[in-house]
Amino acid sequence: MSKQELKKELIQLILVIIVLSIFLAWRFRPVAYEEIKIEQGDNLITLAEQYKGSLSTDYWVAIVKTENAIYDDIIMAGQTLRIPESKPKRQLASDQ
Repeated sequence: MSKQELKKELIQLILVIIVLSIFLAWRFRPVAYEEIKIEQGDNLITLAEQYKGSLSTDYWVAIVKTENAIYDDIIMAGQTLRIPESKPKRQLASDQ
């Protein structure tokens, strides 16, 4: 292997390490939580649609169930839940 080929492979390896580091730093960033109070008619799926941000619905529900020691899908009005902090989806005037 020539010096030029070795240099090229080393540069590629360094780029892969940088990209992987950025991905891992983004993927495992700390999660902040907020608390919400459950209202009559709320369920985990409708709350996910409102609060999940860029997370998938299933992943958001799994986080909330784990964080709140919920073993089934039942939540009760008046209960307080810790949820991953995100900005709720804005409701458009055309959605009303």
